[in-house]
Amino acid sequence: MLYSAQVLTQQMYPKILNSLRELAGGGMIMLPSSVADFANPEIAAMIEKTQQSPAANSHDRVKFYKLAWDAVGSEFGSRHHQYEMFYAGATFVTKGHSFRTYDWGKAGGIVQSMLDSYDLDSKPAA
Repeated sequence: MLYSAQVLTQQMYPKILNSLRELAGGGMIMLPSSVADFANPEIAAMIEKTQQSPAANSHDRVKFYKLAWDAVGSEFGSRHHQYEMFYAGATFVTKGHSFRTYDWGKAGGIVQSMLDSYDLDSKPAA
């Protein structure tokens, strides 16, 4: 199960990051450069107009997108992506472990028991 989880993590994590990027669109790029921008009344007024949404005020929206940026675009996010991809070894190594340790006999037995449940000699129901 551990090897299967490692294989799935290596396959799914990049997809999750890509989904975040697609959902965010340009929103993560159009953020204020610093929290100090809120201290400048002229810039804060522009932020209020451009960063609000029906679901959140500008402060909450900026915080939400900054969190998303930390996951996909920051140095931390890039480093974590690399970690998720390789902490258990290269993809071919984790897939090899999963293949080598999988209970192929048990899986074959399940398939065979399903096949054995079919009775080809019985007549169709009328």
